[in-house]
Amino acid sequence: MKGILRSPAHGMMSDSIAILEFVGRKSGKSMATPVSYTLKDGRVHIFTNKESTWWKNLVDAPEMTLVIKRERVTGKPVVETEDLQIMHAALTDMLTTLPRDASFSNVGLDENKVPIAEDIAKAVPDMVYVSMPCSPT
Repeated sequence: MKGILRSPAHGMMSDSIAILEFVGRKSGKSMATPVSYTLKDGRVHIFTNKESTWWKNLVDAPEMTLVIKRERVTGKPVVETEDLQIMHAALTDMLTTLPRDASFSNVGLDENKVPIAEDIAKAVPDMVYVSMPCSPT
């Protein structure tokens, strides 16, 4: 996936999948992982499950880099794990934009492909929300 996103063929995926680059908090090594993202209100929005470990590297990180449409965007990440109201609204927005990601969060969609609010309420305590200022590319 990372190879495709960095190649000229990136167009088939890069409208909603980016490469997140960061430095490991313990190892100091550069790392990268593909992530689904949305852009809204001048911010990039990313969700992952708390069981994933990569997000822990961003908690006190001074910056992270996203490769979006083959362009590098760097900024200070904000990691949210506790404010369920903010997370509920952000996850609803993300899954409304990217309904294909609903299954990764165990969120069902109604007949109009709108995320089911009760499912989102159940999902957010197990999720991590990462955002960062980002100018649209």
